Amino acid sequence: MQQQRISKLREMQNGLTQQHSEQQYQLDLANLEQKNRQLQFELELEKMKVQSCKIKYA
Repeated sequence: MQQQRISKLREMQNGLTQQHSEQQYQLDLANLEQKNRQLQFELELEKMKVQSCKIKYA
């Protein structure tokens, strides 16, 4: 009986650990996607600056 309860608790703990890992993965992914959008925005801004200089000195 005690062994069954221990097994059940371990099962629940493993499930929670896996759930936490999946949530952490989703959070990391969302952070990376946000960083990617930020870098793409900065890149576009730099391209616009270069284009502006090309026009200015053409």
